[in-house]
Amino acid sequence: MKTAEVDRIFRKLEMKVRNGKDQHAWLIEDGKYILHTMRSHGRGDIGRIAHFIRQQLKVNEEQFAGLRDCPLSRSGYIDLLRSKGLV
Repeated sequence: MKTAEVDRIFRKLEMKVRNGKDQHAWLIEDGKYILHTMRSHGRGDIGRIAHFIRQQLKVNEEQFAGLRDCPLSRSGYIDLLRSKGLV
């Protein structure tokens, strides 16, 4: 997975992003903090870090691919988190 794909997921989910030593992203829904993830500023393939981002986003591999490849929208993702009791 490339850093550009992770950035696209952050934008798709309308995550609040802040750049520091690393790029941090928070998911806020109805004014409430839901979850946080981050990635380094490096370019290209993020390697194993994709696994940790997937875990922090609370999705399985199939759902993560849905976020990356666009079938899963922000509203669908929020519904998924609700079904898991996270929202």
